[in-house]
Amino acid sequence: MGQFYSRYQFEPFVFGLSYNPSYYWVDGDSYLRRHQLQPEVLLILNADLLTKITYTYNHDTYFDDDERNGSVHGLDVDAWLTLNPDNELRVFGGLGYEINTARGDDYEYGCTEVRAGVSLRVPFDLKVSTELKYHAKDYEKRKDDRYTGALTVSRKVLYQWLEAGLEFNFTRNNSNVDDYAFERLMTTLSLTATY
Repeated sequence: MGQFYSRYQFEPFVFGLSYNPSYYWVDGDSYLRRHQLQPEVLLILNADLLTKITYTYNHDTYFDDDERNGSVHGLDVDAWLTLNPDNELRVFGGLGYEINTARGDDYEYGCTEVRAGVSLRVPFDLKVSTELKYHAKDYEKRKDDRYTGALTVSRKVLYQWLEAGLEFNFTRNNSNVDDYAFERLMTTLSLTATY
């Protein structure tokens, strides 16, 4: 995966454009090549309120199934509000919609997503954040409702540019096709360097 991006600030707006190429392998075999283009506009209303509109375009090539090849168009609107700058208490929410236009009708869908969360700094300089997501995905013959909850705890370690994080993520997918109904619990330990 890679990311190339540029930002231009023209207060109170920030204009951004990113290109994210990625290539996925599964069991040593080529699986997916994706080219993603994301223009975005941020509006900084004041020191405590930030909003963002993002358009996402993906061009996907699946090597094991030509019927899945196609394009994804998505539009997201997000907002962040700082309630208490002292402990960095922030709430955020967003709405999104995407359309997947695949070569095969069985892989085309429309998807609506709603997300909300809270983050704050707690004792021992830990940052805690929670996020809830719901998205409804409608295929021609299948309808999925997915619920996701995440809890993340992170902290700077050794240096200001180095952060360790632990995330717990639970997902439940309900579907009118039993093969696509599942529950998943995932734990992630990460180390992030920002420079």
